[in-house]
Amino acid sequence: MRNTTSPHTAILSINIKIHENIGGNSLNPSIMSEEELKEHGVTKHATVSVTGFNLENCIEKLKEKLEKFNG
Repeated sequence: MRNTTSPHTAILSINIKIHENIGGNSLNPSIMSEEELKEHGVTKHATVSVTGFNLENCIEKLKEKLEKFNG
């Protein structure tokens, strides 16, 4: 059984793709190359971690982080 009272960490692995908007809600199917991203100081992958003092707190913080991403 999982210990829900100990500290927990959620790890988000993010894949970044930048598309050109071509009108309405349509996106150009081609994405920026890895080289183009690097020119702007961005890589195609990112990792974000969220730590809580217990399982509930970790999940609460994770939800808040995801809401910010969707904001």
